[in-house]
Amino acid sequence: MAARNMSGAAQRIATLFQKTPQPIPLSAKLLPPSNSPIQSRFAYSSSSFSTSSSARNLSTQPNIQVPLNEDSATLLSSSFHLSVMDEPEVRLRDRSAESSPAMLFRAEDTLTIQQGQEKLEVPLLWLRDSCGCGLCVDGKTNQRRSWTIVGDARLKEAEIVAGTLRAQWTDGHISNHKLEDLKRTFLVEKDGKSSHTVRRQTWRRQTWRGLPLPVIPHAEVLTDTGLTNLITNIHRYGFGLVNGCGVSEADTEALVRRIAPPMPTTFSPGMWTFTANMARDDTAYGNDSLAPHTDNTYFSNPARLQVFHCLEREAVTGGETVLVDGFQCAEKLQKEDPSAVKTLSTVAQECAYIEPNVCYKWTDTVLASSKLDGTLLEKVRFNMYDRTTRPPLCATRDVNRFYRALKRFADLTQDRENQLLLTLTPGVVVFIDNWRVMHGRTGFSGKRVLTGCYVDSDEFNHACRRANVIP
Repeated sequence: MAARNMSGAAQRIATLFQKTPQPIPLSAKLLPPSNSPIQSRFAYSSSSFSTSSSARNLSTQPNIQVPLNEDSATLLSSSFHLSVMDEPEVRLRDRSAESSPAMLFRAEDTLTIQQGQEKLEVPLLWLRDSCGCGLCVDGKTNQRRSWTIVGDARLKEAEIVAGTLRAQWTDGHISNHKLEDLKRTFLVEKDGKSSHTVRRQTWRRQTWRGLPLPVIPHAEVLTDTGLTNLITNIHRYGFGLVNGCGVSEADTEALVRRIAPPMPTTFSPGMWTFTANMARDDTAYGNDSLAPHTDNTYFSNPARLQVFHCLEREAVTGGETVLVDGFQCAEKLQKEDPSAVKTLSTVAQECAYIEPNVCYKWTDTVLASSKLDGTLLEKVRFNMYDRTTRPPLCATRDVNRFYRALKRFADLTQDRENQLLLTLTPGVVVFIDNWRVMHGRTGFSGKRVLTGCYVDSDEFNHACRRANVIP
């Protein structure tokens, strides 16, 4: 009779659990005490929970269509035989022969996984919320099924099976997380930085005296491996070079589209080609020297990539491209004057691009901090030419402090030891991370025709994820 009062979904789940076996008793062996505050440890020699195979697989089906309503939640809670993990530290062994033993430490709101020299600290609320099973995520749309955070569910038990962390919760749910995915997000290394698929490497002029420039032949970029190498170079060093490209705007665009489509702006619908004719009211359209800077400081979301390809270079004297690693300059300034870095990270200034019928303005900090990939910085927004005359957004007494910090940073960008000079020739394309590496040029005479474009940040991040460069 009770089954008749259940919803159809609940009845289907109940059928799965009609022959649920009894829980397998835990066999615990007390290990010798250690010097840690935890006085007892247990090595579990059997599975910490038992269900039928159908029930075990329910939470991992990607396209399951059973809604998580009140009836089904109750059935799940009563049908899964869960054993409360009384001790905060448990030794569990991966059931695959290749894996090493793992230690799990459960604090009030985190689960720490220690496996060899690797240590992961995983927030429990995130662990429950990020479950990707069919009950939590629609397998077709890849969107969450629930609008709320399951904040009242507590971890009852966890185990590692074949490289997967399987967690049981007090609401009856079971979530599965691949250890490799957790490592990319939460691995804590000896330097205190989080793990990243490809770590960034800062550089200065001296770096390239013992390291080859990140150049890839055009033919290789047409392969998946070559494209991945190009994206990796851009992410790791803040720039990448391709040689052997066809010498035309169309060939350059085809190369750029291997990564992402060109970004339309007020300057062009995508690609642009120009020479030193001052076609626009911008110093970039002349032949004077340009100090290192980033572009689009007047946009709320500056372009992520800046692409240059020199199509013509006739009787040119000078005109070298100057690159400066903004992250390296910030690291050096952090060592010399931490207060200056703090000022540039907290005090915003206004930048603008103005010409007839065009007016872009944005106010932001020179340095933007982030811990997404373990680095101090996410973005450098630095252009001494585009600053307006408005004072920085800070108390009057702090304005001079901001200008002193800005000058310290500007001086580092002008230091020749921090500058890499490149002579771009037809066929050589440079991709620059505009959120990190500043570009400039030396003054020149002669004819110099460049083509290029911008690439949006979201599009570049998308390409990085496809190439497994960022998580």
